[in-house]
Amino acid sequence: MNRVVIAEESLQDQIGDILKSEKQQIGLLIGQLTANKHYVVYMIKTPSEDDENEKENEAGTMTAKEKAKKKKKKPSEEETEEVGALKTTSDSWIGLHAKQVQRMLPGGLDVIGVYAAAPQSVMEKALTRLRQIIYAVYKILNKNSLITTTTADGFSNERIVLQICQTTRKVLCKTFDGENRNDSLRASDFKYQTSLTDRWLTLHTRVAVDHSFVIPVESKSEKFFNQLQSGLSDFSENVQASVGTVDGILRDSNEPLFVPKQTEPTGGGGGKKKGGKKQQQQNENFDRSQLSFNVDLFLQMLVPTDPAPVQDIVNRFHMRGTMQARAFVHNKATVKEGLQALKTDIIRGMKARCDLLYEDLLDAKEDDTSSTAMETPMRVFTHLPGQTCGFCDYLFTDETPQDVIDRCREILDLDLDLENIETNLEKQPDMNELESSEDEIEGKKQNENQPASDRNYTGLLIGGAVSVLAAAISYLFVGQES
Repeated sequence: MNRVVIAEESLQDQIGDILKSEKQQIGLLIGQLTANKHYVVYMIKTPSEDDENEKENEAGTMTAKEKAKKKKKKPSEEETEEVGALKTTSDSWIGLHAKQVQRMLPGGLDVIGVYAAAPQSVMEKALTRLRQIIYAVYKILNKNSLITTTTADGFSNERIVLQICQTTRKVLCKTFDGENRNDSLRASDFKYQTSLTDRWLTLHTRVAVDHSFVIPVESKSEKFFNQLQSGLSDFSENVQASVGTVDGILRDSNEPLFVPKQTEPTGGGGGKKKGGKKQQQQNENFDRSQLSFNVDLFLQMLVPTDPAPVQDIVNRFHMRGTMQARAFVHNKATVKEGLQALKTDIIRGMKARCDLLYEDLLDAKEDDTSSTAMETPMRVFTHLPGQTCGFCDYLFTDETPQDVIDRCREILDLDLDLENIETNLEKQPDMNELESSEDEIEGKKQNENQPASDRNYTGLLIGGAVSVLAAAISYLFVGQES
């Protein structure tokens, strides 16, 4: 029996536009993989490397040597079919695009495959190339990943290849194991569904973070990024082990997250209930608030039974603040699947902030990060008209919503208006908050110099109830030890 891949009906129009353009195209498939079905909700075109090189050339950032290397002979008419996106786009470029896209995805949505559009003569030879691309993307996305997934927890290693033939105008869908290079391609049934995400479920939570970790002296030579990564690993493990309540109720992890209200049977008699078009319309006219869930997450308090070992350290990090998390799952998802999607969003969001902070420091060429408080970017969400799912992005204090619009156009091939962006869910800390928090952390640091028996240990605060001290503060404090 073939695997079923269900696609948002609006993608049919997008594929039609691709066929009309008659230009080769390659891009990413965004959606959700489940044990029984796979869902495709977005197709995102990968930007051309040539276009990016032209931008660099216009900006004056490309050297003469790079220009000579990138200069290519214009193909003849006979060569046009052979020279296109499938041949000229490198694996690393597509992998970089996938990494940027995944950073802008909320929980529950992932890069689940690639699509390609080309003439039949090219497409017949392209299958091996597409597999190679998926392996490269899979490897890049899993590098330094903080999320542990297993098939036993309902995760799927399958990836999707969608071939759009511009000659026959046929769309072929195949799946295979993204981790197994020897796995054979399997034909899948590609079906469109009207308003696929209209009844998808949304999970929300607000997270309070108060997380400290130290860097031992033996890790002194590690880069700042690697030091951050080591601390995020502990954070990730704690989040994944947390227990969650849904709308204040601790529910069985295997029961459906969404339980529709039962409609009262009409008419007399005790026979079978009959459906029909009228009953179907009644079932569809539900309150959308039933599809949204508020989640609180609780972590186990780690109380040490033995005194903490004395060790020499070179750095200590303190991550503190609040952040919004959001996840989308299909309407048949279990409580466990919903909570896992939300936990993934928390971990992915924290890592994205730290990655962007590190990249911002590199761009500013600020190598000295000793004893300083650094603002992490705040998170904003985008919503698309007529759709449940959306994307997210991160704003530094010197950026505006217009930067979000520009990035969505460049990375997601998506045109948005200002009213499509939610910017009021988080806020940047002001300098007074940063300075008072620095003083408080320094006080904690002095307290840590006391004997172990005199210290108070607290766990990570996380979930819907946000502490006053953590409210509206979002920063990373780095203290270098002498």
